[in-house]
Amino acid sequence: MPVISKLTNLDTLNDIISAIKEYADKRGYTAVSILKLEDNSEDDIANTRWDVEIVYLAPNNSKTLTWQKLLYLKGQLMDAKEFHARHNEFYPKSPCSHKSCSHTCSHCEKEEEHTDAFTIIEVEFPTKNGGYNPHGRKYNYVTLLSLCIGDEVFAPTRFGNSKARVTRVNVPLREIYDVNFDDLLEVEEIYKG
Repeated sequence: MPVISKLTNLDTLNDIISAIKEYADKRGYTAVSILKLEDNSEDDIANTRWDVEIVYLAPNNSKTLTWQKLLYLKGQLMDAKEFHARHNEFYPKSPCSHKSCSHTCSHCEKEEEHTDAFTIIEVEFPTKNGGYNPHGRKYNYVTLLSLCIGDEVFAPTRFGNSKARVTRVNVPLREIYDVNFDDLLEVEEIYKG
């Protein structure tokens, strides 16, 4: 049984499941299972966005399950590669919000423009008891700092800066299709606790 992030109507679920079936059939996937359906429409009202995670057996390998993250956006299911190719269709160009930039650019154009300056990192925030949950949600940021996995930083949130632990560095842009590069917040300070 897949994890569904919140209550939703059955028509929407049927539309997403039909899109997953069509997507899998086109690629020859077999034994497809839905792991997660997460409604992120509140974060992206203009596009009605759902994050989808599936596992499947590839047509050339009948013994190994493969995990894949997909995006259901405006009634269309796509992988990260297709999303990047069609990014401007969903998110028009906007001024870059990072302090080191003074140009207008789109998400896909930034992949090459920012590689020398910015690194995309993934962080996790501590739980209420102060520890970290390795299965908790991860968040992406950009930084000019030289960081390693396990480093603790101050990460900006809507509540102000919070301590967070770096779980990945040099995250490829293609893996974070659910966020416009311009919207990634910048980590500027290492936590010295």
